[in-house]
Amino acid sequence: MLFDKLCLYAESEKVAIDNYYKKITYKELYSQLCILSNSLSRLKFRPKDVVILCIDSQIDFVILFLSFLLIGCWVMPIIDKDDAEKLIRKYKKRGAKIFDNGLYNSIKDDKNSCKSFSFPDEEKCGIYHLTSGTTAHEKVCVRTLSSLCKEGMTYKKLMKVNSSKSILSVAPIYHSFALGAAFMTAFMSGCTLFLTEEFVPRRVLKVIELNKIQILVLVPIMVKLLLRTNTNKKYTLNSVETALVGAGQVTQELYDQMRNKYGIDLCANYGSTETGGIISRMTSEPVLSVGKPMEGVCIKICNSCGDELEIGNVGELRVKAAYMMKGYAYESNDDFDAEGYFITGDLGYIDDNKNVFIVGRLKKLINVGGKKVNPYEVEEVIRMYPGVQDCIVVKGVKNDKSEYVKAIIVGQGITKHEIYKHCIKKMTMYKCPTQIEFVPFIKRNLLGKSKL
Repeated sequence: MLFDKLCLYAESEKVAIDNYYKKITYKELYSQLCILSNSLSRLKFRPKDVVILCIDSQIDFVILFLSFLLIGCWVMPIIDKDDAEKLIRKYKKRGAKIFDNGLYNSIKDDKNSCKSFSFPDEEKCGIYHLTSGTTAHEKVCVRTLSSLCKEGMTYKKLMKVNSSKSILSVAPIYHSFALGAAFMTAFMSGCTLFLTEEFVPRRVLKVIELNKIQILVLVPIMVKLLLRTNTNKKYTLNSVETALVGAGQVTQELYDQMRNKYGIDLCANYGSTETGGIISRMTSEPVLSVGKPMEGVCIKICNSCGDELEIGNVGELRVKAAYMMKGYAYESNDDFDAEGYFITGDLGYIDDNKNVFIVGRLKKLINVGGKKVNPYEVEEVIRMYPGVQDCIVVKGVKNDKSEYVKAIIVGQGITKHEIYKHCIKKMTMYKCPTQIEFVPFIKRNLLGKSKL
């Protein structure tokens, strides 16, 4: 389905990819895929190979990802430089091949195109996507190219995308959210995909204005940085029809600030590496909801025994979609229930209008004397205090194995006593942090997530 689409656009001079520094038309893209697939075959990459793809550039990642899919490979993106060496060693031992910047430089100037090729079986190639899954250690989600195409078509219908639209992925394109909502949606629609090689807020605003971007794909930390940008220039951003935020919560404050500063209403998306995007809020209300299930998605809220709960009750979210993963590679797949629903580990509820609300993560709940504390709730309260710049709440464990609430805070001109007094006013005592630690910064990845 994907390469049938790209074949249709093979003579088009329409821009397929634009990363601010470079533009590639659909005609040029198709030609490059033909050349690169030939070069990769010459390097003895074969159908069904698992290829560790370590590429710095977003635009090069797009081209190589498509090239490896074209010859029928499974692609494993490894982007996190802190863990790259360890992960490469681990998966090379399991038979994966590596392709990095050095190898790419050795073939990127090749000119020999394959004279003919057949499109791959979309059920036998795709992505091996690393995730922490519903546990603390990394897992490898296996999603077929067929599944990725179905997800792209679902987003295409959801956001009413056609070839005249433009999508700007501010989120990294290799992340599962952007891969579905931006990458696959763009190529299933024949529209232009704009990429950001590095996140520079003013440049993002400039790209939106100059290119009259209609669809934005971004994450909460990037919205916050756009809001913090001080500029005397008033950007015209009224071309934006949809600003879809995934991989984190859209708070009321974030929504209001984005509307007031830039005139953009934030939509919300919920999904996971295992499932792809499955729930989206495309309306302005209710802001705190992640929306309703996307086309073809089934969801249910269950108790700890797996029994489905009634409307309004908080429980664990379970989902089923035609485009979710086949399972985890290299290990048993015990994260599905008897009906084939994926057990997400996320806590949520459904209201009378079928809107879904996510309220926390089951594995991150802190057991304080038999009472459950949601760290996200505590974080929200702490962030309300003046001077708090960043915060994360985690589980602390005493010598007797009992748990307590620990807050790690970045802030100026504030004390532990002030934070505790603030929490006591806003929450029940058992939810208040027993331990408070101030740090210079909290290390987060490009999506704003911390490993703590």
